[in-house]
Amino acid sequence: MSKLLQRILAVVAAMLFGMGTAAATESRTLFQFGGLDYSEADLSAEHREKVFSAYASYRQAIAGIVADAAIDLYIAEQATATNRTEAAVRAELLPKTPISQAQIQQFYQQNRARIPAPIEQVAAQIQQYLETQREAAQKQALASRLRNEGQLKDMLPLPSSPKVSIASAGYPSKGSADAPVTVVEFADFQCPHCKAAGPVVDSMLAKFPGQVRVVYMHLPINRSGISRKVALGSVCAQAQDKFWPYHDLAFERQSSLNNNSPMELAKTLNLDMNAFETCYSSEQANNQVARSNREAERLGVTSTPAIFVNGQRVRVVRELSVDLKDAIQRAL
Repeated sequence: MSKLLQRILAVVAAMLFGMGTAAATESRTLFQFGGLDYSEADLSAEHREKVFSAYASYRQAIAGIVADAAIDLYIAEQATATNRTEAAVRAELLPKTPISQAQIQQFYQQNRARIPAPIEQVAAQIQQYLETQREAAQKQALASRLRNEGQLKDMLPLPSSPKVSIASAGYPSKGSADAPVTVVEFADFQCPHCKAAGPVVDSMLAKFPGQVRVVYMHLPINRSGISRKVALGSVCAQAQDKFWPYHDLAFERQSSLNNNSPMELAKTLNLDMNAFETCYSSEQANNQVARSNREAERLGVTSTPAIFVNGQRVRVVRELSVDLKDAIQRAL
């Protein structure tokens, strides 16, 4: 099975290379205008990011198909080896555990600001979404296991992210100030994926002691407006050297964040409330968040979390922990 998988993946990789869509490169000519050739290096940071995102999305779609093919081959192999049906093996490896009403309710509460309908009207859609997410997570876990066991090897070329300069001065950071690698994360306090990404980013400080510095930048894109208020509060917590405790507590309480959360978080952390309230309504706090928003817009960042390693965006094509670690290792 291992050799067969490698042949399949090699064919797909060769097809990608042959079609010229394996990875975006700075020197590749993208178009001609006025008789002149234009490559990625001639584009703005925003357009370079969009080109990269298109290549990365294409690669991710192909990788998903390849992983499904590998899993099908593995199931067929296991069925033959254990004298069972493929359906029985699939049910064991990818069990369809029922989605409970509690899980549906929890998802609805966590995303209520983005769901403009009562739960009775959207329960079926939420259930279907959670079932799809469960199956995807199971497949991802199984594919990771096959990679760790050496049975599955990714042979698709990774997209090359354009390198950009990020104006991150003045934003909260942790890690060695002179670290050779800087990880910049654009995030939203109401973004569930940002909450999940935070511990992964933090773990890199331990994996690469003294070699990584992490910078947090604000991109409150949630339509509720609550995340922007929480971001303003974090600026004022930073003014009292309490940004990271505020950051951690805000994500811990993500499902219950509301318009009063900035003040509640500040009180829980025993901040100077007079100074906090003065800061919260100041132009300085607003400008700090707005400047980060403008920087994200300049870079073409439209979703969170967006993570950059030494100016190159990390596109998750396997798992964040794997792709981020690889990006840091390449930077080193």
